[in-house]
Amino acid sequence: MKKYILITMGLLFLFGIRTGTAYAQACTLTPPTTGTWVIDEDCVCGDTLIKSLTLMDDVDVRVENNAVLTIKDGFDFSMNLNDQKLVVKEGSGVLVKQGGTLKQK
Repeated sequence: MKKYILITMGLLFLFGIRTGTAYAQACTLTPPTTGTWVIDEDCVCGDTLIKSLTLMDDVDVRVENNAVLTIKDGFDFSMNLNDQKLVVKEGSGVLVKQGGTLKQK
């Protein structure tokens, strides 16, 4: 199993809202507008024509279930780290490839 370094930020996925929480099913650039964005399967950001995402202020992100969020070259992801949380559960990770960015909005 590969190990990944946790970097405090980021995430992108298709979601189905269930009691205020979004559950990732496949990569997309449509996170919820409020609540927690739960990523529970691998997702690669940057495989579409859209090359950036800025999360709404009321959205926290949780990566779990051994999922890995990958931010590819040329993709920019922004969130407010003063008010938002990125939680990465044991066995899961966030991988920012060279040329990809996670930044404070």
